[in-house]
Amino acid sequence: MGRRALADADRSRTGQLVEALEAARGQRQLSVNDLAVASGVHYETVRAVLGGRSAGPSFFIVADLARALELSLDQLARQARR
Repeated sequence: MGRRALADADRSRTGQLVEALEAARGQRQLSVNDLAVASGVHYETVRAVLGGRSAGPSFFIVADLARALELSLDQLARQARR
């Protein structure tokens, strides 16, 4: 059994989430590798998430990236809704 396809609204919110993560990474001037090391998330996974190639990153991956970017999940959710 595979993962179900994302609905258009979910795909849009995932895109906004990726944009918020990328904006925070840029503000902190972190490379993808720096973010991977700081978050404990594998480099290729970080690349896939930030490149929009992850259909819907897991909660724990998002939480680890947010922590490394010094964002609360509330802040990240607000930014992803813009």
